[in-house]
Amino acid sequence: MRTLVLCDDSAHPASLTRDGLAGLGDCGYDFDWLENPDEWSAEGMATYPLVIFSKANNRSRTEAAPWATEEIGAAFVDYVRRGNSILFLHSGTAL
Repeated sequence: MRTLVLCDDSAHPASLTRDGLAGLGDCGYDFDWLENPDEWSAEGMATYPLVIFSKANNRSRTEAAPWATEEIGAAFVDYVRRGNSILFLHSGTAL
């Protein structure tokens, strides 16, 4: 299953998420990794049936500024309302 993975911040390093999900590649999951929130879009996310969210509301490990706006939060709600799925991995989010 084609899956978008949003990850990487000071508390949730991308390497930890990548290592933790690696075994699922043998189970039919095809991961696309998004570590830079500037590359996220609602339109892009809509092309995936599943999003795995392992990220706090920080831009990166080195930049603590928030990236999730109210509009982004609404896009995630809309994504689920359209029948898609999100798995949150122990993330403190502002969505």
